[in-house]
Order: sequence, then structure tokens, then C-alpha cells
Amino acid sequence: MTEALTLTAGDIKQAFRFSSAQAIALCSGRPAAVANVPPLPAGEAAERGTARHAVLTARFTGEVDAHGELFDALPDEEQGMVEALSEKTKRFIESNGGLSPAYEILCEREFQVDGWSGHPDFMAVAADGETVLLADWKGPADAPDTEINAQIRGYVLCALQAADCIWGIEVRSAVAAIISPFSPVRPVLYFGDDFREAREEMERIRARALEPDAPRTPGPVQCKYCPALGTSACPESYSMGLQLMSQRGVDLTTAPASWLVAVVRAGRVVAGIVGRIEDEIERRVTADPESVAGARMVTGMTRRKITEPLTAYQRAIASGYDAEELVSSGAFSPSLGKLERLLGKDVAGEVLEGIVEKPEGKEKLVIELECAERTTI
Repeated sequence: MTEALTLTAGDIKQAFRFSSAQAIALCSGRPAAVANVPPLPAGEAAERGTARHAVLTARFTGEVDAHGELFDALPDEEQGMVEALSEKTKRFIESNGGLSPAYEILCEREFQVDGWSGHPDFMAVAADGETVLLADWKGPADAPDTEINAQIRGYVLCALQAADCIWGIEVRSAVAAIISPFSPVRPVLYFGDDFREAREEMERIRARALEPDAPRTPGPVQCKYCPALGTSACPESYSMGLQLMSQRGVDLTTAPASWLVAVVRAGRVVAGIVGRIEDEIERRVTADPESVAGARMVTGMTRRKITEPLTAYQRAIASGYDAEELVSSGAFSPSLGKLERLLGKDVAGEVLEGIVEKPEGKEKLVIELECAERTTI
């Protein structure tokens, strides 16, 4: 039997981050598990996100010199992401009546609320002086739904604390939105009992996680950024691979739907473990090409990419295409095929002129299908 993992007082702040609230709501054993393993190193995508957030923070808080410096340091593609996020945030503000000039705009400010901690991306007081506008900036991938996101409800509590301790106002309502470059913005309004319910929900999530032997329940959402995935701190995650392999003689055409869904969920958890294992193999092979038998680094193939997505977006609209249609069709996904099919060859050529490149292939890991040595795990 696996020994129960428990949190110490020193682990609380790091374990209960608002950014992990949705994952903890789905897996109450996560805080105890992650308290016993080192945090994951920041990946390339996380570093790009941090850089974008720094530029946006400087822009909305009026740090002109810092903004110019940080913006110029971004690659062209990232500058386009920043511009898209900035414009969408401005439209979100305008659609809610604008901001009151009497109150400070808060970006990336750290808050401690009811045993949770975190730093909302953007918070400001609306022109009416009693509504808080809250925005969470995401990358170019599809944004999660604001309405079902526990992280956002936690940030609403940060807004209440800011109203009390920083702005000195009484909040009547809050409007929250997740904003990403190419996904629709779907704001959610909080007022009346919504604030109390948000606080009670965060208290319930935390209380369940602090119970002795809080269960670990792996799944695609809760495992995605969890450092305990595939380690002895979460034996449930690596046992899912064994569960997948234990099904013999299954006919997929007649298998129960519940089993099919369970297999997909389990498979995505296992894929996360495999991804981290590949990262470790890549680290070793990069340092010493002969260190891992059956593994090597090769130059990968590349596809054409849009270097200035915002420019392409604006050109497409100028050509008469509807903005919502462009976003909902997924035309600005990494593959240019969707955009070219939507616009047609001639229009696509005009829209993409001068802003498409095929970058050099990056080194990628290749695992040989057969290895000379058979390894037993």
C-alpha cells in the first residue's frame, strides 16, 4: 500500500495556487502529491507566455519605457499575439463602459485569499466606480470556458480583496473574461450571491484537498501541468497504462461508450507521462548522443507559418470576410491549409503576401522502433 502523502504548513502557499484551482477541484489529492516532488521546469511555451504577459502588464499599467523595451525584444510572431490580446482587452473594457481614471490598474499583482494565492493578469475598476473588470490572458490555443473555470472564480475573490484593500470601493458586480488571440471572448457577470458562492466553492475545494488521504484522480485536465504525473507521488497516473493494456479481445465497435471514453482519458494521461520521458531522453541525448541506445536527434520537417497573424487577420477582414467566421473556422491554426481553403487561392495569396515563411527544422527526438538491447522495467 502506498504511504499517504500529506501537506505541511510550508507547502500550503505553493500548493494552492488559483491557477491550479480547476485541477484541484477535479483531483483533490493533487496538492499533497505535488508537495513531495520538485516543480516542473518552465517550458518554451510558458516562457513565451511570461514574455507576452510582461509586455501587456507594462502597456496597461502605463510603463511606457519598459513596454517599448520588452515589446521590441519579442519575435515578430509574439508581437502579433500581444497586439491581438491588447486589442481584445481594450474591446472588452469598452464593451463594459470603459475604466474609471480614479483607480489604479492592477496587472500580475500577487494576492493571498482564504488560503489561496495567485496573480490575476488584469484587474481594473469600471467607469461606474463599482464594477471590477477582470481579464485572464491566454496563448493562441483555444481558450477554456470562463463560466466553468474555477481559476477565474478564485480571481474574482482577488478582485474583492483589491476593492477593499487597494481601491477602497464597494463592489456591486464583476465581469470576468478569458482572452486569447483567436478565440471568442465570453465574459461572465458576477453579482449578488455569486461572490458568496465563489468563496464557498474555493473553500470546499481546499477543504477536500486538506483531508487525510484525499483521493488522486488522474485525468487530462488535472494532469496536464502536474509535476506528480507519472511519479511515485501519484501511482494512480502510471497505473493507467497498465489498465489500458489489460483489456484483451475488445471489439471497439461493440464496446460500451463509457469504456471508450475512459480509455481516451487514460490514454491522454499516459501520453503526458510519455511526453515527459521523451523530454528527459532528449536532454540526455543532446548532452551525449551515445547515452541512450535506440534514441537520436534528427532535423525535423517544417511547415509554412504565418509570421504576422494579426496582419493576416486584418487583411482578411479588409477583403470582406467576417471576423467571427475567421475565428470560428479555425483559419488561424498552425496549418495554413484552413485559411487558404476558406479564402480561396487568389485572396489567400494577397492576404499572406510577405508574411509567410518556412523556418528551418528544429532538432527532434527519434526513438528507433527496435533496439538492440531489450530492457526490462
